Amino acid sequence: MAQPMLYVRPMQRRGFTLVELMIVVAIVGILAALGIYGVRKYQQSAATGEATAVLQSIRGAEEAFRAETLTYGGCRSTSAAPTLAATALTAADFYPRIADSTNLNNRKMQWGGAAYANLLSCTRALGIQSSGAVRFTYGVTAGNPGVAAPAAPTGAPALPALLTWTASEPWFTAVALADRDSDGSFARVVVYSTSNEVGIQNDTE
Repeated sequence: MAQPMLYVRPMQRRGFTLVELMIVVAIVGILAALGIYGVRKYQQSAATGEATAVLQSIRGAEEAFRAETLTYGGCRSTSAAPTLAATALTAADFYPRIADSTNLNNRKMQWGGAAYANLLSCTRALGIQSSGAVRFTYGVTAGNPGVAAPAAPTGAPALPALLTWTASEPWFTAVALADRDSDGSFARVVVYSTSNEVGIQNDTE
């Protein structure tokens, strides 16, 4: 007796619905936004990494200088030797470039150039140096016990005041400034002899 043939209904191909496509697009969009945010944070961290490294080397150089001289040293454009002029830094007291809107930009500048000979001699006397070109410019001021630390650089980009105090021992303040996107807004990184921390302001600049 012949067996009846079974009818198998062919599977119907089913496409994605509009809702499913919208969910996939939304997920991809969220992942892309998270990726962009992570890359930007990494770039910002890398951008201030130079200043942090140089300022920490300045801290080490200052501590070595104090071990020999019992005091810290500051650098001024008017003196080739470290000084204790505990006055506010001027725009011309920064190295390797003047800290004003004309000179601060995203281009790197070589450390150790012929310009600003007094500041170069002072940084060398303190043992401050950089192995390569830098985007930030650096200033350092120092004082004796009982002399108040200056509130902020004068003639430099308008920024909130630095930490001020009257220490019972020698002190120094080192500041790094940069305008990494040349828009007139400045990033600042600072270290103090009274703290091991590194202060960063406007790091997204």
